[in-house]
Amino acid sequence: MKKNLLALGVAFLALSSCSKNDEPVAPLVIPTTYDATTYVANTTSEKVIRTNFNAVITYLAAGRNVGNKQSAADLKTLFEKDSPSLASITNATFKAQIYTAFDKNEKASLDAKTPNPNNTPAQNGNGGIYGGRLFDENGVEFKESVEKLLFSWALFDRSITLIKSTPTQASLDKAICLWGADASFPNTSTASKTTTPDDFSAKYTAARTKGTGGLYTDMQKAFIKAQAAIKAGDKYNSDRDAAIKSITLTWEKGNIATAIFYLNSVYTSLSAATLDDNARGGALHSFNEATGFFRGLRGISNKTITDAQIDKILDILYVPAGGTPQLFKLISTSGDKERLKQALTEIKAVYGFTDQEMLDFQKNWVSTEGR
Repeated sequence: MKKNLLALGVAFLALSSCSKNDEPVAPLVIPTTYDATTYVANTTSEKVIRTNFNAVITYLAAGRNVGNKQSAADLKTLFEKDSPSLASITNATFKAQIYTAFDKNEKASLDAKTPNPNNTPAQNGNGGIYGGRLFDENGVEFKESVEKLLFSWALFDRSITLIKSTPTQASLDKAICLWGADASFPNTSTASKTTTPDDFSAKYTAARTKGTGGLYTDMQKAFIKAQAAIKAGDKYNSDRDAAIKSITLTWEKGNIATAIFYLNSVYTSLSAATLDDNARGGALHSFNEATGFFRGLRGISNKTITDAQIDKILDILYVPAGGTPQLFKLISTSGDKERLKQALTEIKAVYGFTDQEMLDFQKNWVSTEGR
């Protein structure tokens, strides 16, 4: 009898324990704004990285003027400045390519040749200034290439790795900062509209987002949800992880939407009745913006698009992964601009963008709406 009673007692305790553990968790309460209390304190180092990132890009942009000769050593100093430096958060697999770009940038700046997309790379020497931009012999623009590659190799890769491995309030704050936003999510890069204008990927994502909502506001909501879940505790880890997944995808989509914007811009430019050197230089510039986003995603983790899909798009655009760019086949007088449309079709399929989204991405909504 005592054994039976003991067994019943153990069973009762087990059932009681199960019922308590299986009680449904209340839905996560998600506020409408991000709690910015810790943002400034948590992003001191990230602000320094942002400053040095902009210093590198400003230095490269100055190379568009003949009198501003470029120095690889100066660029390396800016890249490695402070601790943590921009160099220290750049994916180690690809960092050497940045230093190579600095070296080539110096040679192109010092070369007396004026490259032209109607010439062969051999005729273009080390490259030089064409249409107001500094290019290498293959038509790769140093400023845009380095900037867009580092968007992925440094800012995206560092941030997503951090919030996935250490999903804390501090890591969220840091990721927002490296995305280019402030914790207030201003949704504009217009300095007259806010004291904390968007920069980097946040700036481009804002431009692809209507005032009624879109990728930028999706990103804001994902960060707010992730923060709410972290504050609410371990019971809400599934909500936290879903929000982090959304942050990852939306960040990527914002960059790709901008690539779509620039590929359409190139098509429009090349469709003009007449094209001078400045117009072709502008088209090459936009092309480098677009392809830089794809080249930067290749080989890194935490992305939606596969390397095989990236390779297919880059092959269509005459920028083969691991190969020599052949931009003259696209930009020259006899170039095949229709390949731009082929690439856009591939991109649409990868991300499942709607026809309306593809049209919307062709606009700068910050400018259009006066935000």
